[in-house]
This record gives sequence, structure tokens and C-alpha cells, in this order.
Amino acid sequence: MNYIITRANPDELYHFGVKGMKWGHRKSLPTSSLRNQVDSAKTTYKNAKKAYNKSFNDAYKHRAEAYSFSKERRKANDARWAKTQVDANKLNSAKADYKKAKLERKQKIKNTYKSLNKSASLGEKLTYNNATRKKAAKYVVDNGMTVEQAKSRANKDAIRNTGAILAAYGTVAVASLYKMNH
Repeated sequence: MNYIITRANPDELYHFGVKGMKWGHRKSLPTSSLRNQVDSAKTTYKNAKKAYNKSFNDAYKHRAEAYSFSKERRKANDARWAKTQVDANKLNSAKADYKKAKLERKQKIKNTYKSLNKSASLGEKLTYNNATRKKAAKYVVDNGMTVEQAKSRANKDAIRNTGAILAAYGTVAVASLYKMNH
């Protein structure tokens, strides 16, 4: 059996999206192992913080049992505080790992920025400011782009942002001139 697909109105717009994909959500860019390391350390740190808070609150809630006549209750109270201590040690370790990963990423971005700044021509330095080269360094480190791809994307972002600022400034200037004349 053959089917013929027709449209009643040629001006209608059809969209056949990816099943399960949310409107307005984009697929994420591929990230580098350094960025994944930072994200993983951050997740571990947050989970360790939640576990510590939960165990501390539980132990604190039952703190009066330390003075109980029952050996079982005192023993349970000591076990709660021991678990809190273990969770505190895990939290401190996770926090140190997270700080180390962030510092390593920051240092890598700084080194990439220095090399981009050193290799930038006079024309690039006059056309685009340091913030654009910093953005390009982040693209190289975080998204694993080549230097040329990162520069191109950062330059496009800079032009777009400058255009938006100039448009906003132009709107404000026109509005103030209109108000002065009326």
C-alpha cells in the first residue's frame, strides 16, 4: 500500500524533533577530561556535605542519650558520633580534592591564555580585548577545541555582545533625545 503525504496549507510549519528532547534544551558540548574531573569532584563534595549534615543532625538530635542509664542507648549515641566523624573526614577529603581540581583547571586556562596572548598579532590585540582571549582559552581547556576554533568562536561571541551593547546604548540615546525634544 502506497501512502501520499500532502499538506493542505503550504505555509504550515511541521517539526519532527528528537523524541524525549525538551524544548529549548541544547545538547551539551563535549567537555575535556579536566572539566569532567572538576564536575566529578564537585558532585562528590556536595554528596559528602549532605551525608555529613545528615549524620551530624541525627547525632545532635539524639545527644541527650549520652547521659542515658541504658548502655544500648549510650552505645548507639557513640556510634552516631563516630559515623559523623567518618563523614567529616570524607567531607574534608572531598573538599580538598575539589579545590585541587579547580586550581588545576584554572592554572591550565591561565597557561593557555598566556600562550594565546603571546601568539596574538597586533591586529588581533587592537580588534579584540583580553577578555576574548580568556574566553578562547576556556573553550580550549573546557571543550577540547583547537586554538583556531576557540578563537573563532570567542571572536564571534565578542562581536555579538558588542552589537547588543551598541544596540542597547543606541536605544537609550534615541529615547533620551526623544524625551529632550518632547
